[in-house]
This record gives sequence, structure tokens and C-alpha cells, in this order.
Amino acid sequence: MIVLVGMGRPPRVDFPGAIHHAYSRGNHRQRIFFIREDWERFLDILEELKKTRPFRLHGYALMPNHFHLLIETLVTPLSKIMDLLLTRYSKYLNARLKRTGHVFQSRFRERICANDPYFKHLVRYIHLNAVRAGIVTDPASWPYSGHLEYLGRGTRNLIDQKFLLSMFHDDITVARGAYQRFVEDGMPGGPDAASAVHPPTDSSAPKKPIHVPSRLIELSEVRVPLEKLAADSATAGISMELLRGPSRAREVCRVRRVFMQRAFLAGYTPTEIAEFLSLTVSAVSKALIQKQVE
Repeated sequence: MIVLVGMGRPPRVDFPGAIHHAYSRGNHRQRIFFIREDWERFLDILEELKKTRPFRLHGYALMPNHFHLLIETLVTPLSKIMDLLLTRYSKYLNARLKRTGHVFQSRFRERICANDPYFKHLVRYIHLNAVRAGIVTDPASWPYSGHLEYLGRGTRNLIDQKFLLSMFHDDITVARGAYQRFVEDGMPGGPDAASAVHPPTDSSAPKKPIHVPSRLIELSEVRVPLEKLAADSATAGISMELLRGPSRAREVCRVRRVFMQRAFLAGYTPTEIAEFLSLTVSAVSKALIQKQVE
């Protein structure tokens, strides 16, 4: 299921855990990458943003006049991530070329991915961009996509691989092989070639963006219990009952937001946090975004 959002118009509520297919073209479809330094600088900026405005990247492809990103937002809204990315790269490129003006056609476009089959096919569609464009015949020959990282041969560490590879097999070596065969099936002459030519679609798409809980925390990983996080966060005389109760007192709300942030960074989804606090997922998501802005 997907939601197509209009050009430059991000969704009204950007839920943490939502997976976005974000893409943008050069102004008037002109090139945005010219020399090796340009491609590398774009990826450098993307890598810097992953550290300062944390998000998960499940796939990407840079092409001469456009790019695709498959981003799972955490706390920072997608619109902020994309604005920073496009602005910083535009400033770099204009300075290098000694020119002014728009580099990109618009801010960005996006679709929200809301189920596993669509997600898998979208990763394949993105990583086959250079093959469909006739630039290479093997996606592993194109250095400016996330495909090589999924194969374990990437030179960067941009891709968060667990989610996708877990869909193929629990053993990472087996999963990598299955992923490679899945991508090859979508190449020209492959059994799924017809379905990999265009971005996958789903006529049952919901009318509004929906929350997609992150599943990248493995079940075997031990997380600090929410009760302990809540007890650690409950300072200044704020009891557990007040923290989990309906109180809207300023200090209670502040401590509650601190707890939400700590729980989220500890690997809990907004849904799990909302259930613990008896709040709506929307309320928790908005509080996390507000905390980031502060």
C-alpha cells in the first residue's frame, strides 16, 4: 500500500517508523552529477545527515539527473532531512560550477511504503535504475547505489540491511544470495522483468499515510524494560502513576517527553511507547518530532 504525496508537499504527520520512497530530479531534467567528486559529495552529505538527523536508509540510487532514496524516518521529519540534503548539495554544486540558480526541479516527491511485498519490490526497482537506463548491465557494476552493500561488497556503510535481508532468510549469507537472485529476476530477460520496469503500485493504497512500526530490532536483542526507563526518567517527584496517567501538568509532560525519547532511542516503537503510556500513536509521534525540533 502506498500514498503518493504531491510535489514538495510532505505528509501532514510524518510518523517515526514510516518508510518513504523519496526522489528528486535536476531542474529542467538537467544533470545534477558531473564528475566523481559530485557523486561522492552527495553521499558524504547523506552520511553526515544520518549521524546528525538519524534515519534508516534501506536503498538508494544516484543517476546523472535524479536520485532515489528509501528512508525510514526516526525522529526528524522527512521534509527536514530532504531540505537539508538538497540545500547542502545545491550550495556545493553551484559553488563548484561558479553559478547560481536552482539545481533541483522541486523540493522532492515521495511515496510511503506500507507493506513488505511493496517494500521488497521497491528496493529492487531502485537498485536496477542504472541497468534500466543502459548505463551498466549488472547492478553490481554501478557504485552509486545500495546494491553492493546488500551483497556485502560496499565501500560505504549507508544501508541498514537487517530489515530487507530478514525477509529472505535468517542466515545472512543465504539471505544475500536470495536477495541477489531476487534482483536478477527483475533484470531484462528475467522472470520478473516486466514488473520491475516501473515503480510498484497497489490500488488498495490508503487515503492517508499510516504508521509502519520499525522491525529492525531483532527479537533476540535484550532491551531495557520500559518500566526501568520510566523509573529512571521520573525525576523531580514525578511518580510512575503520574507519568502514565492523564496529567497535563507542564513538568509531567516534560518528563514524559524525555521518557519517550529515551524509549525510542532504546529501540521501542511509537506503538509500544503509546501502549505503555495509554496514549495514541499519533500523540507519541508528535511528541518525538517536537522533541527533535527543540
